[in-house]
Amino acid sequence: MYNLGGVPTLEGTVPKDLSFVIDVIKNGINMLHLVIFLVIFVALFSYFIKPSAAESQENVKILNIRTIPPTVHVGDNFTISAMIINNSTNLISFNDACGSPLSAVFEKNVAASSSLSCFALSVVYLKPGQNINVTGPGLGTLYNATDTGLTNGNVTFAYKFGGTNNVNVSEPFSFTIYQTSKETVPEFSPVALVLVAATTSVIVLSTRWEWNSNVNRFEA
Repeated sequence: MYNLGGVPTLEGTVPKDLSFVIDVIKNGINMLHLVIFLVIFVALFSYFIKPSAAESQENVKILNIRTIPPTVHVGDNFTISAMIINNSTNLISFNDACGSPLSAVFEKNVAASSSLSCFALSVVYLKPGQNINVTGPGLGTLYNATDTGLTNGNVTFAYKFGGTNNVNVSEPFSFTIYQTSKETVPEFSPVALVLVAATTSVIVLSTRWEWNSNVNRFEA
């Protein structure tokens, strides 16, 4: 077939079956473009919308770290308590049953030991802006003071955000371990004992003299 200028066109020269194949290819290319666009969109959406571990770590804080009991002596078993503040924009969760999300590692003066095993789970959720006090280690782990002196440690809080993302945030702290406390009986020097005895004797004699004087006046 020819157009008005005498130039032949493809119309009428391409078989109908081949035209159908060409249409299918064109539609396939368009579909491929759509799929590529959707993949890119989803990837960008996930990158900008999904909470990051770095953002979560920066905004989940460990504060007010302290030992229980507050004063630790050599030979004492103790635990660690801290306040957890969720300043992130994400809901976080942690296990708090037999186990504890709070643990500590010490440079010296403390021995950690394990005894009992427990597998119970209790999930606690902490919303953005909320805070909670937690204690560690979990049941079955003991911290025992073995020596005196300033003791440096590193406390770690383990939690989850975004459903399955495991995150740890840590904070250093220090405390002092004291010598074992003992009840002591006060000791007095011989001179002090003599002075106490003399003072007691004077008080007794003075009391007797006054009593005898009152009796004589009464008889008179």
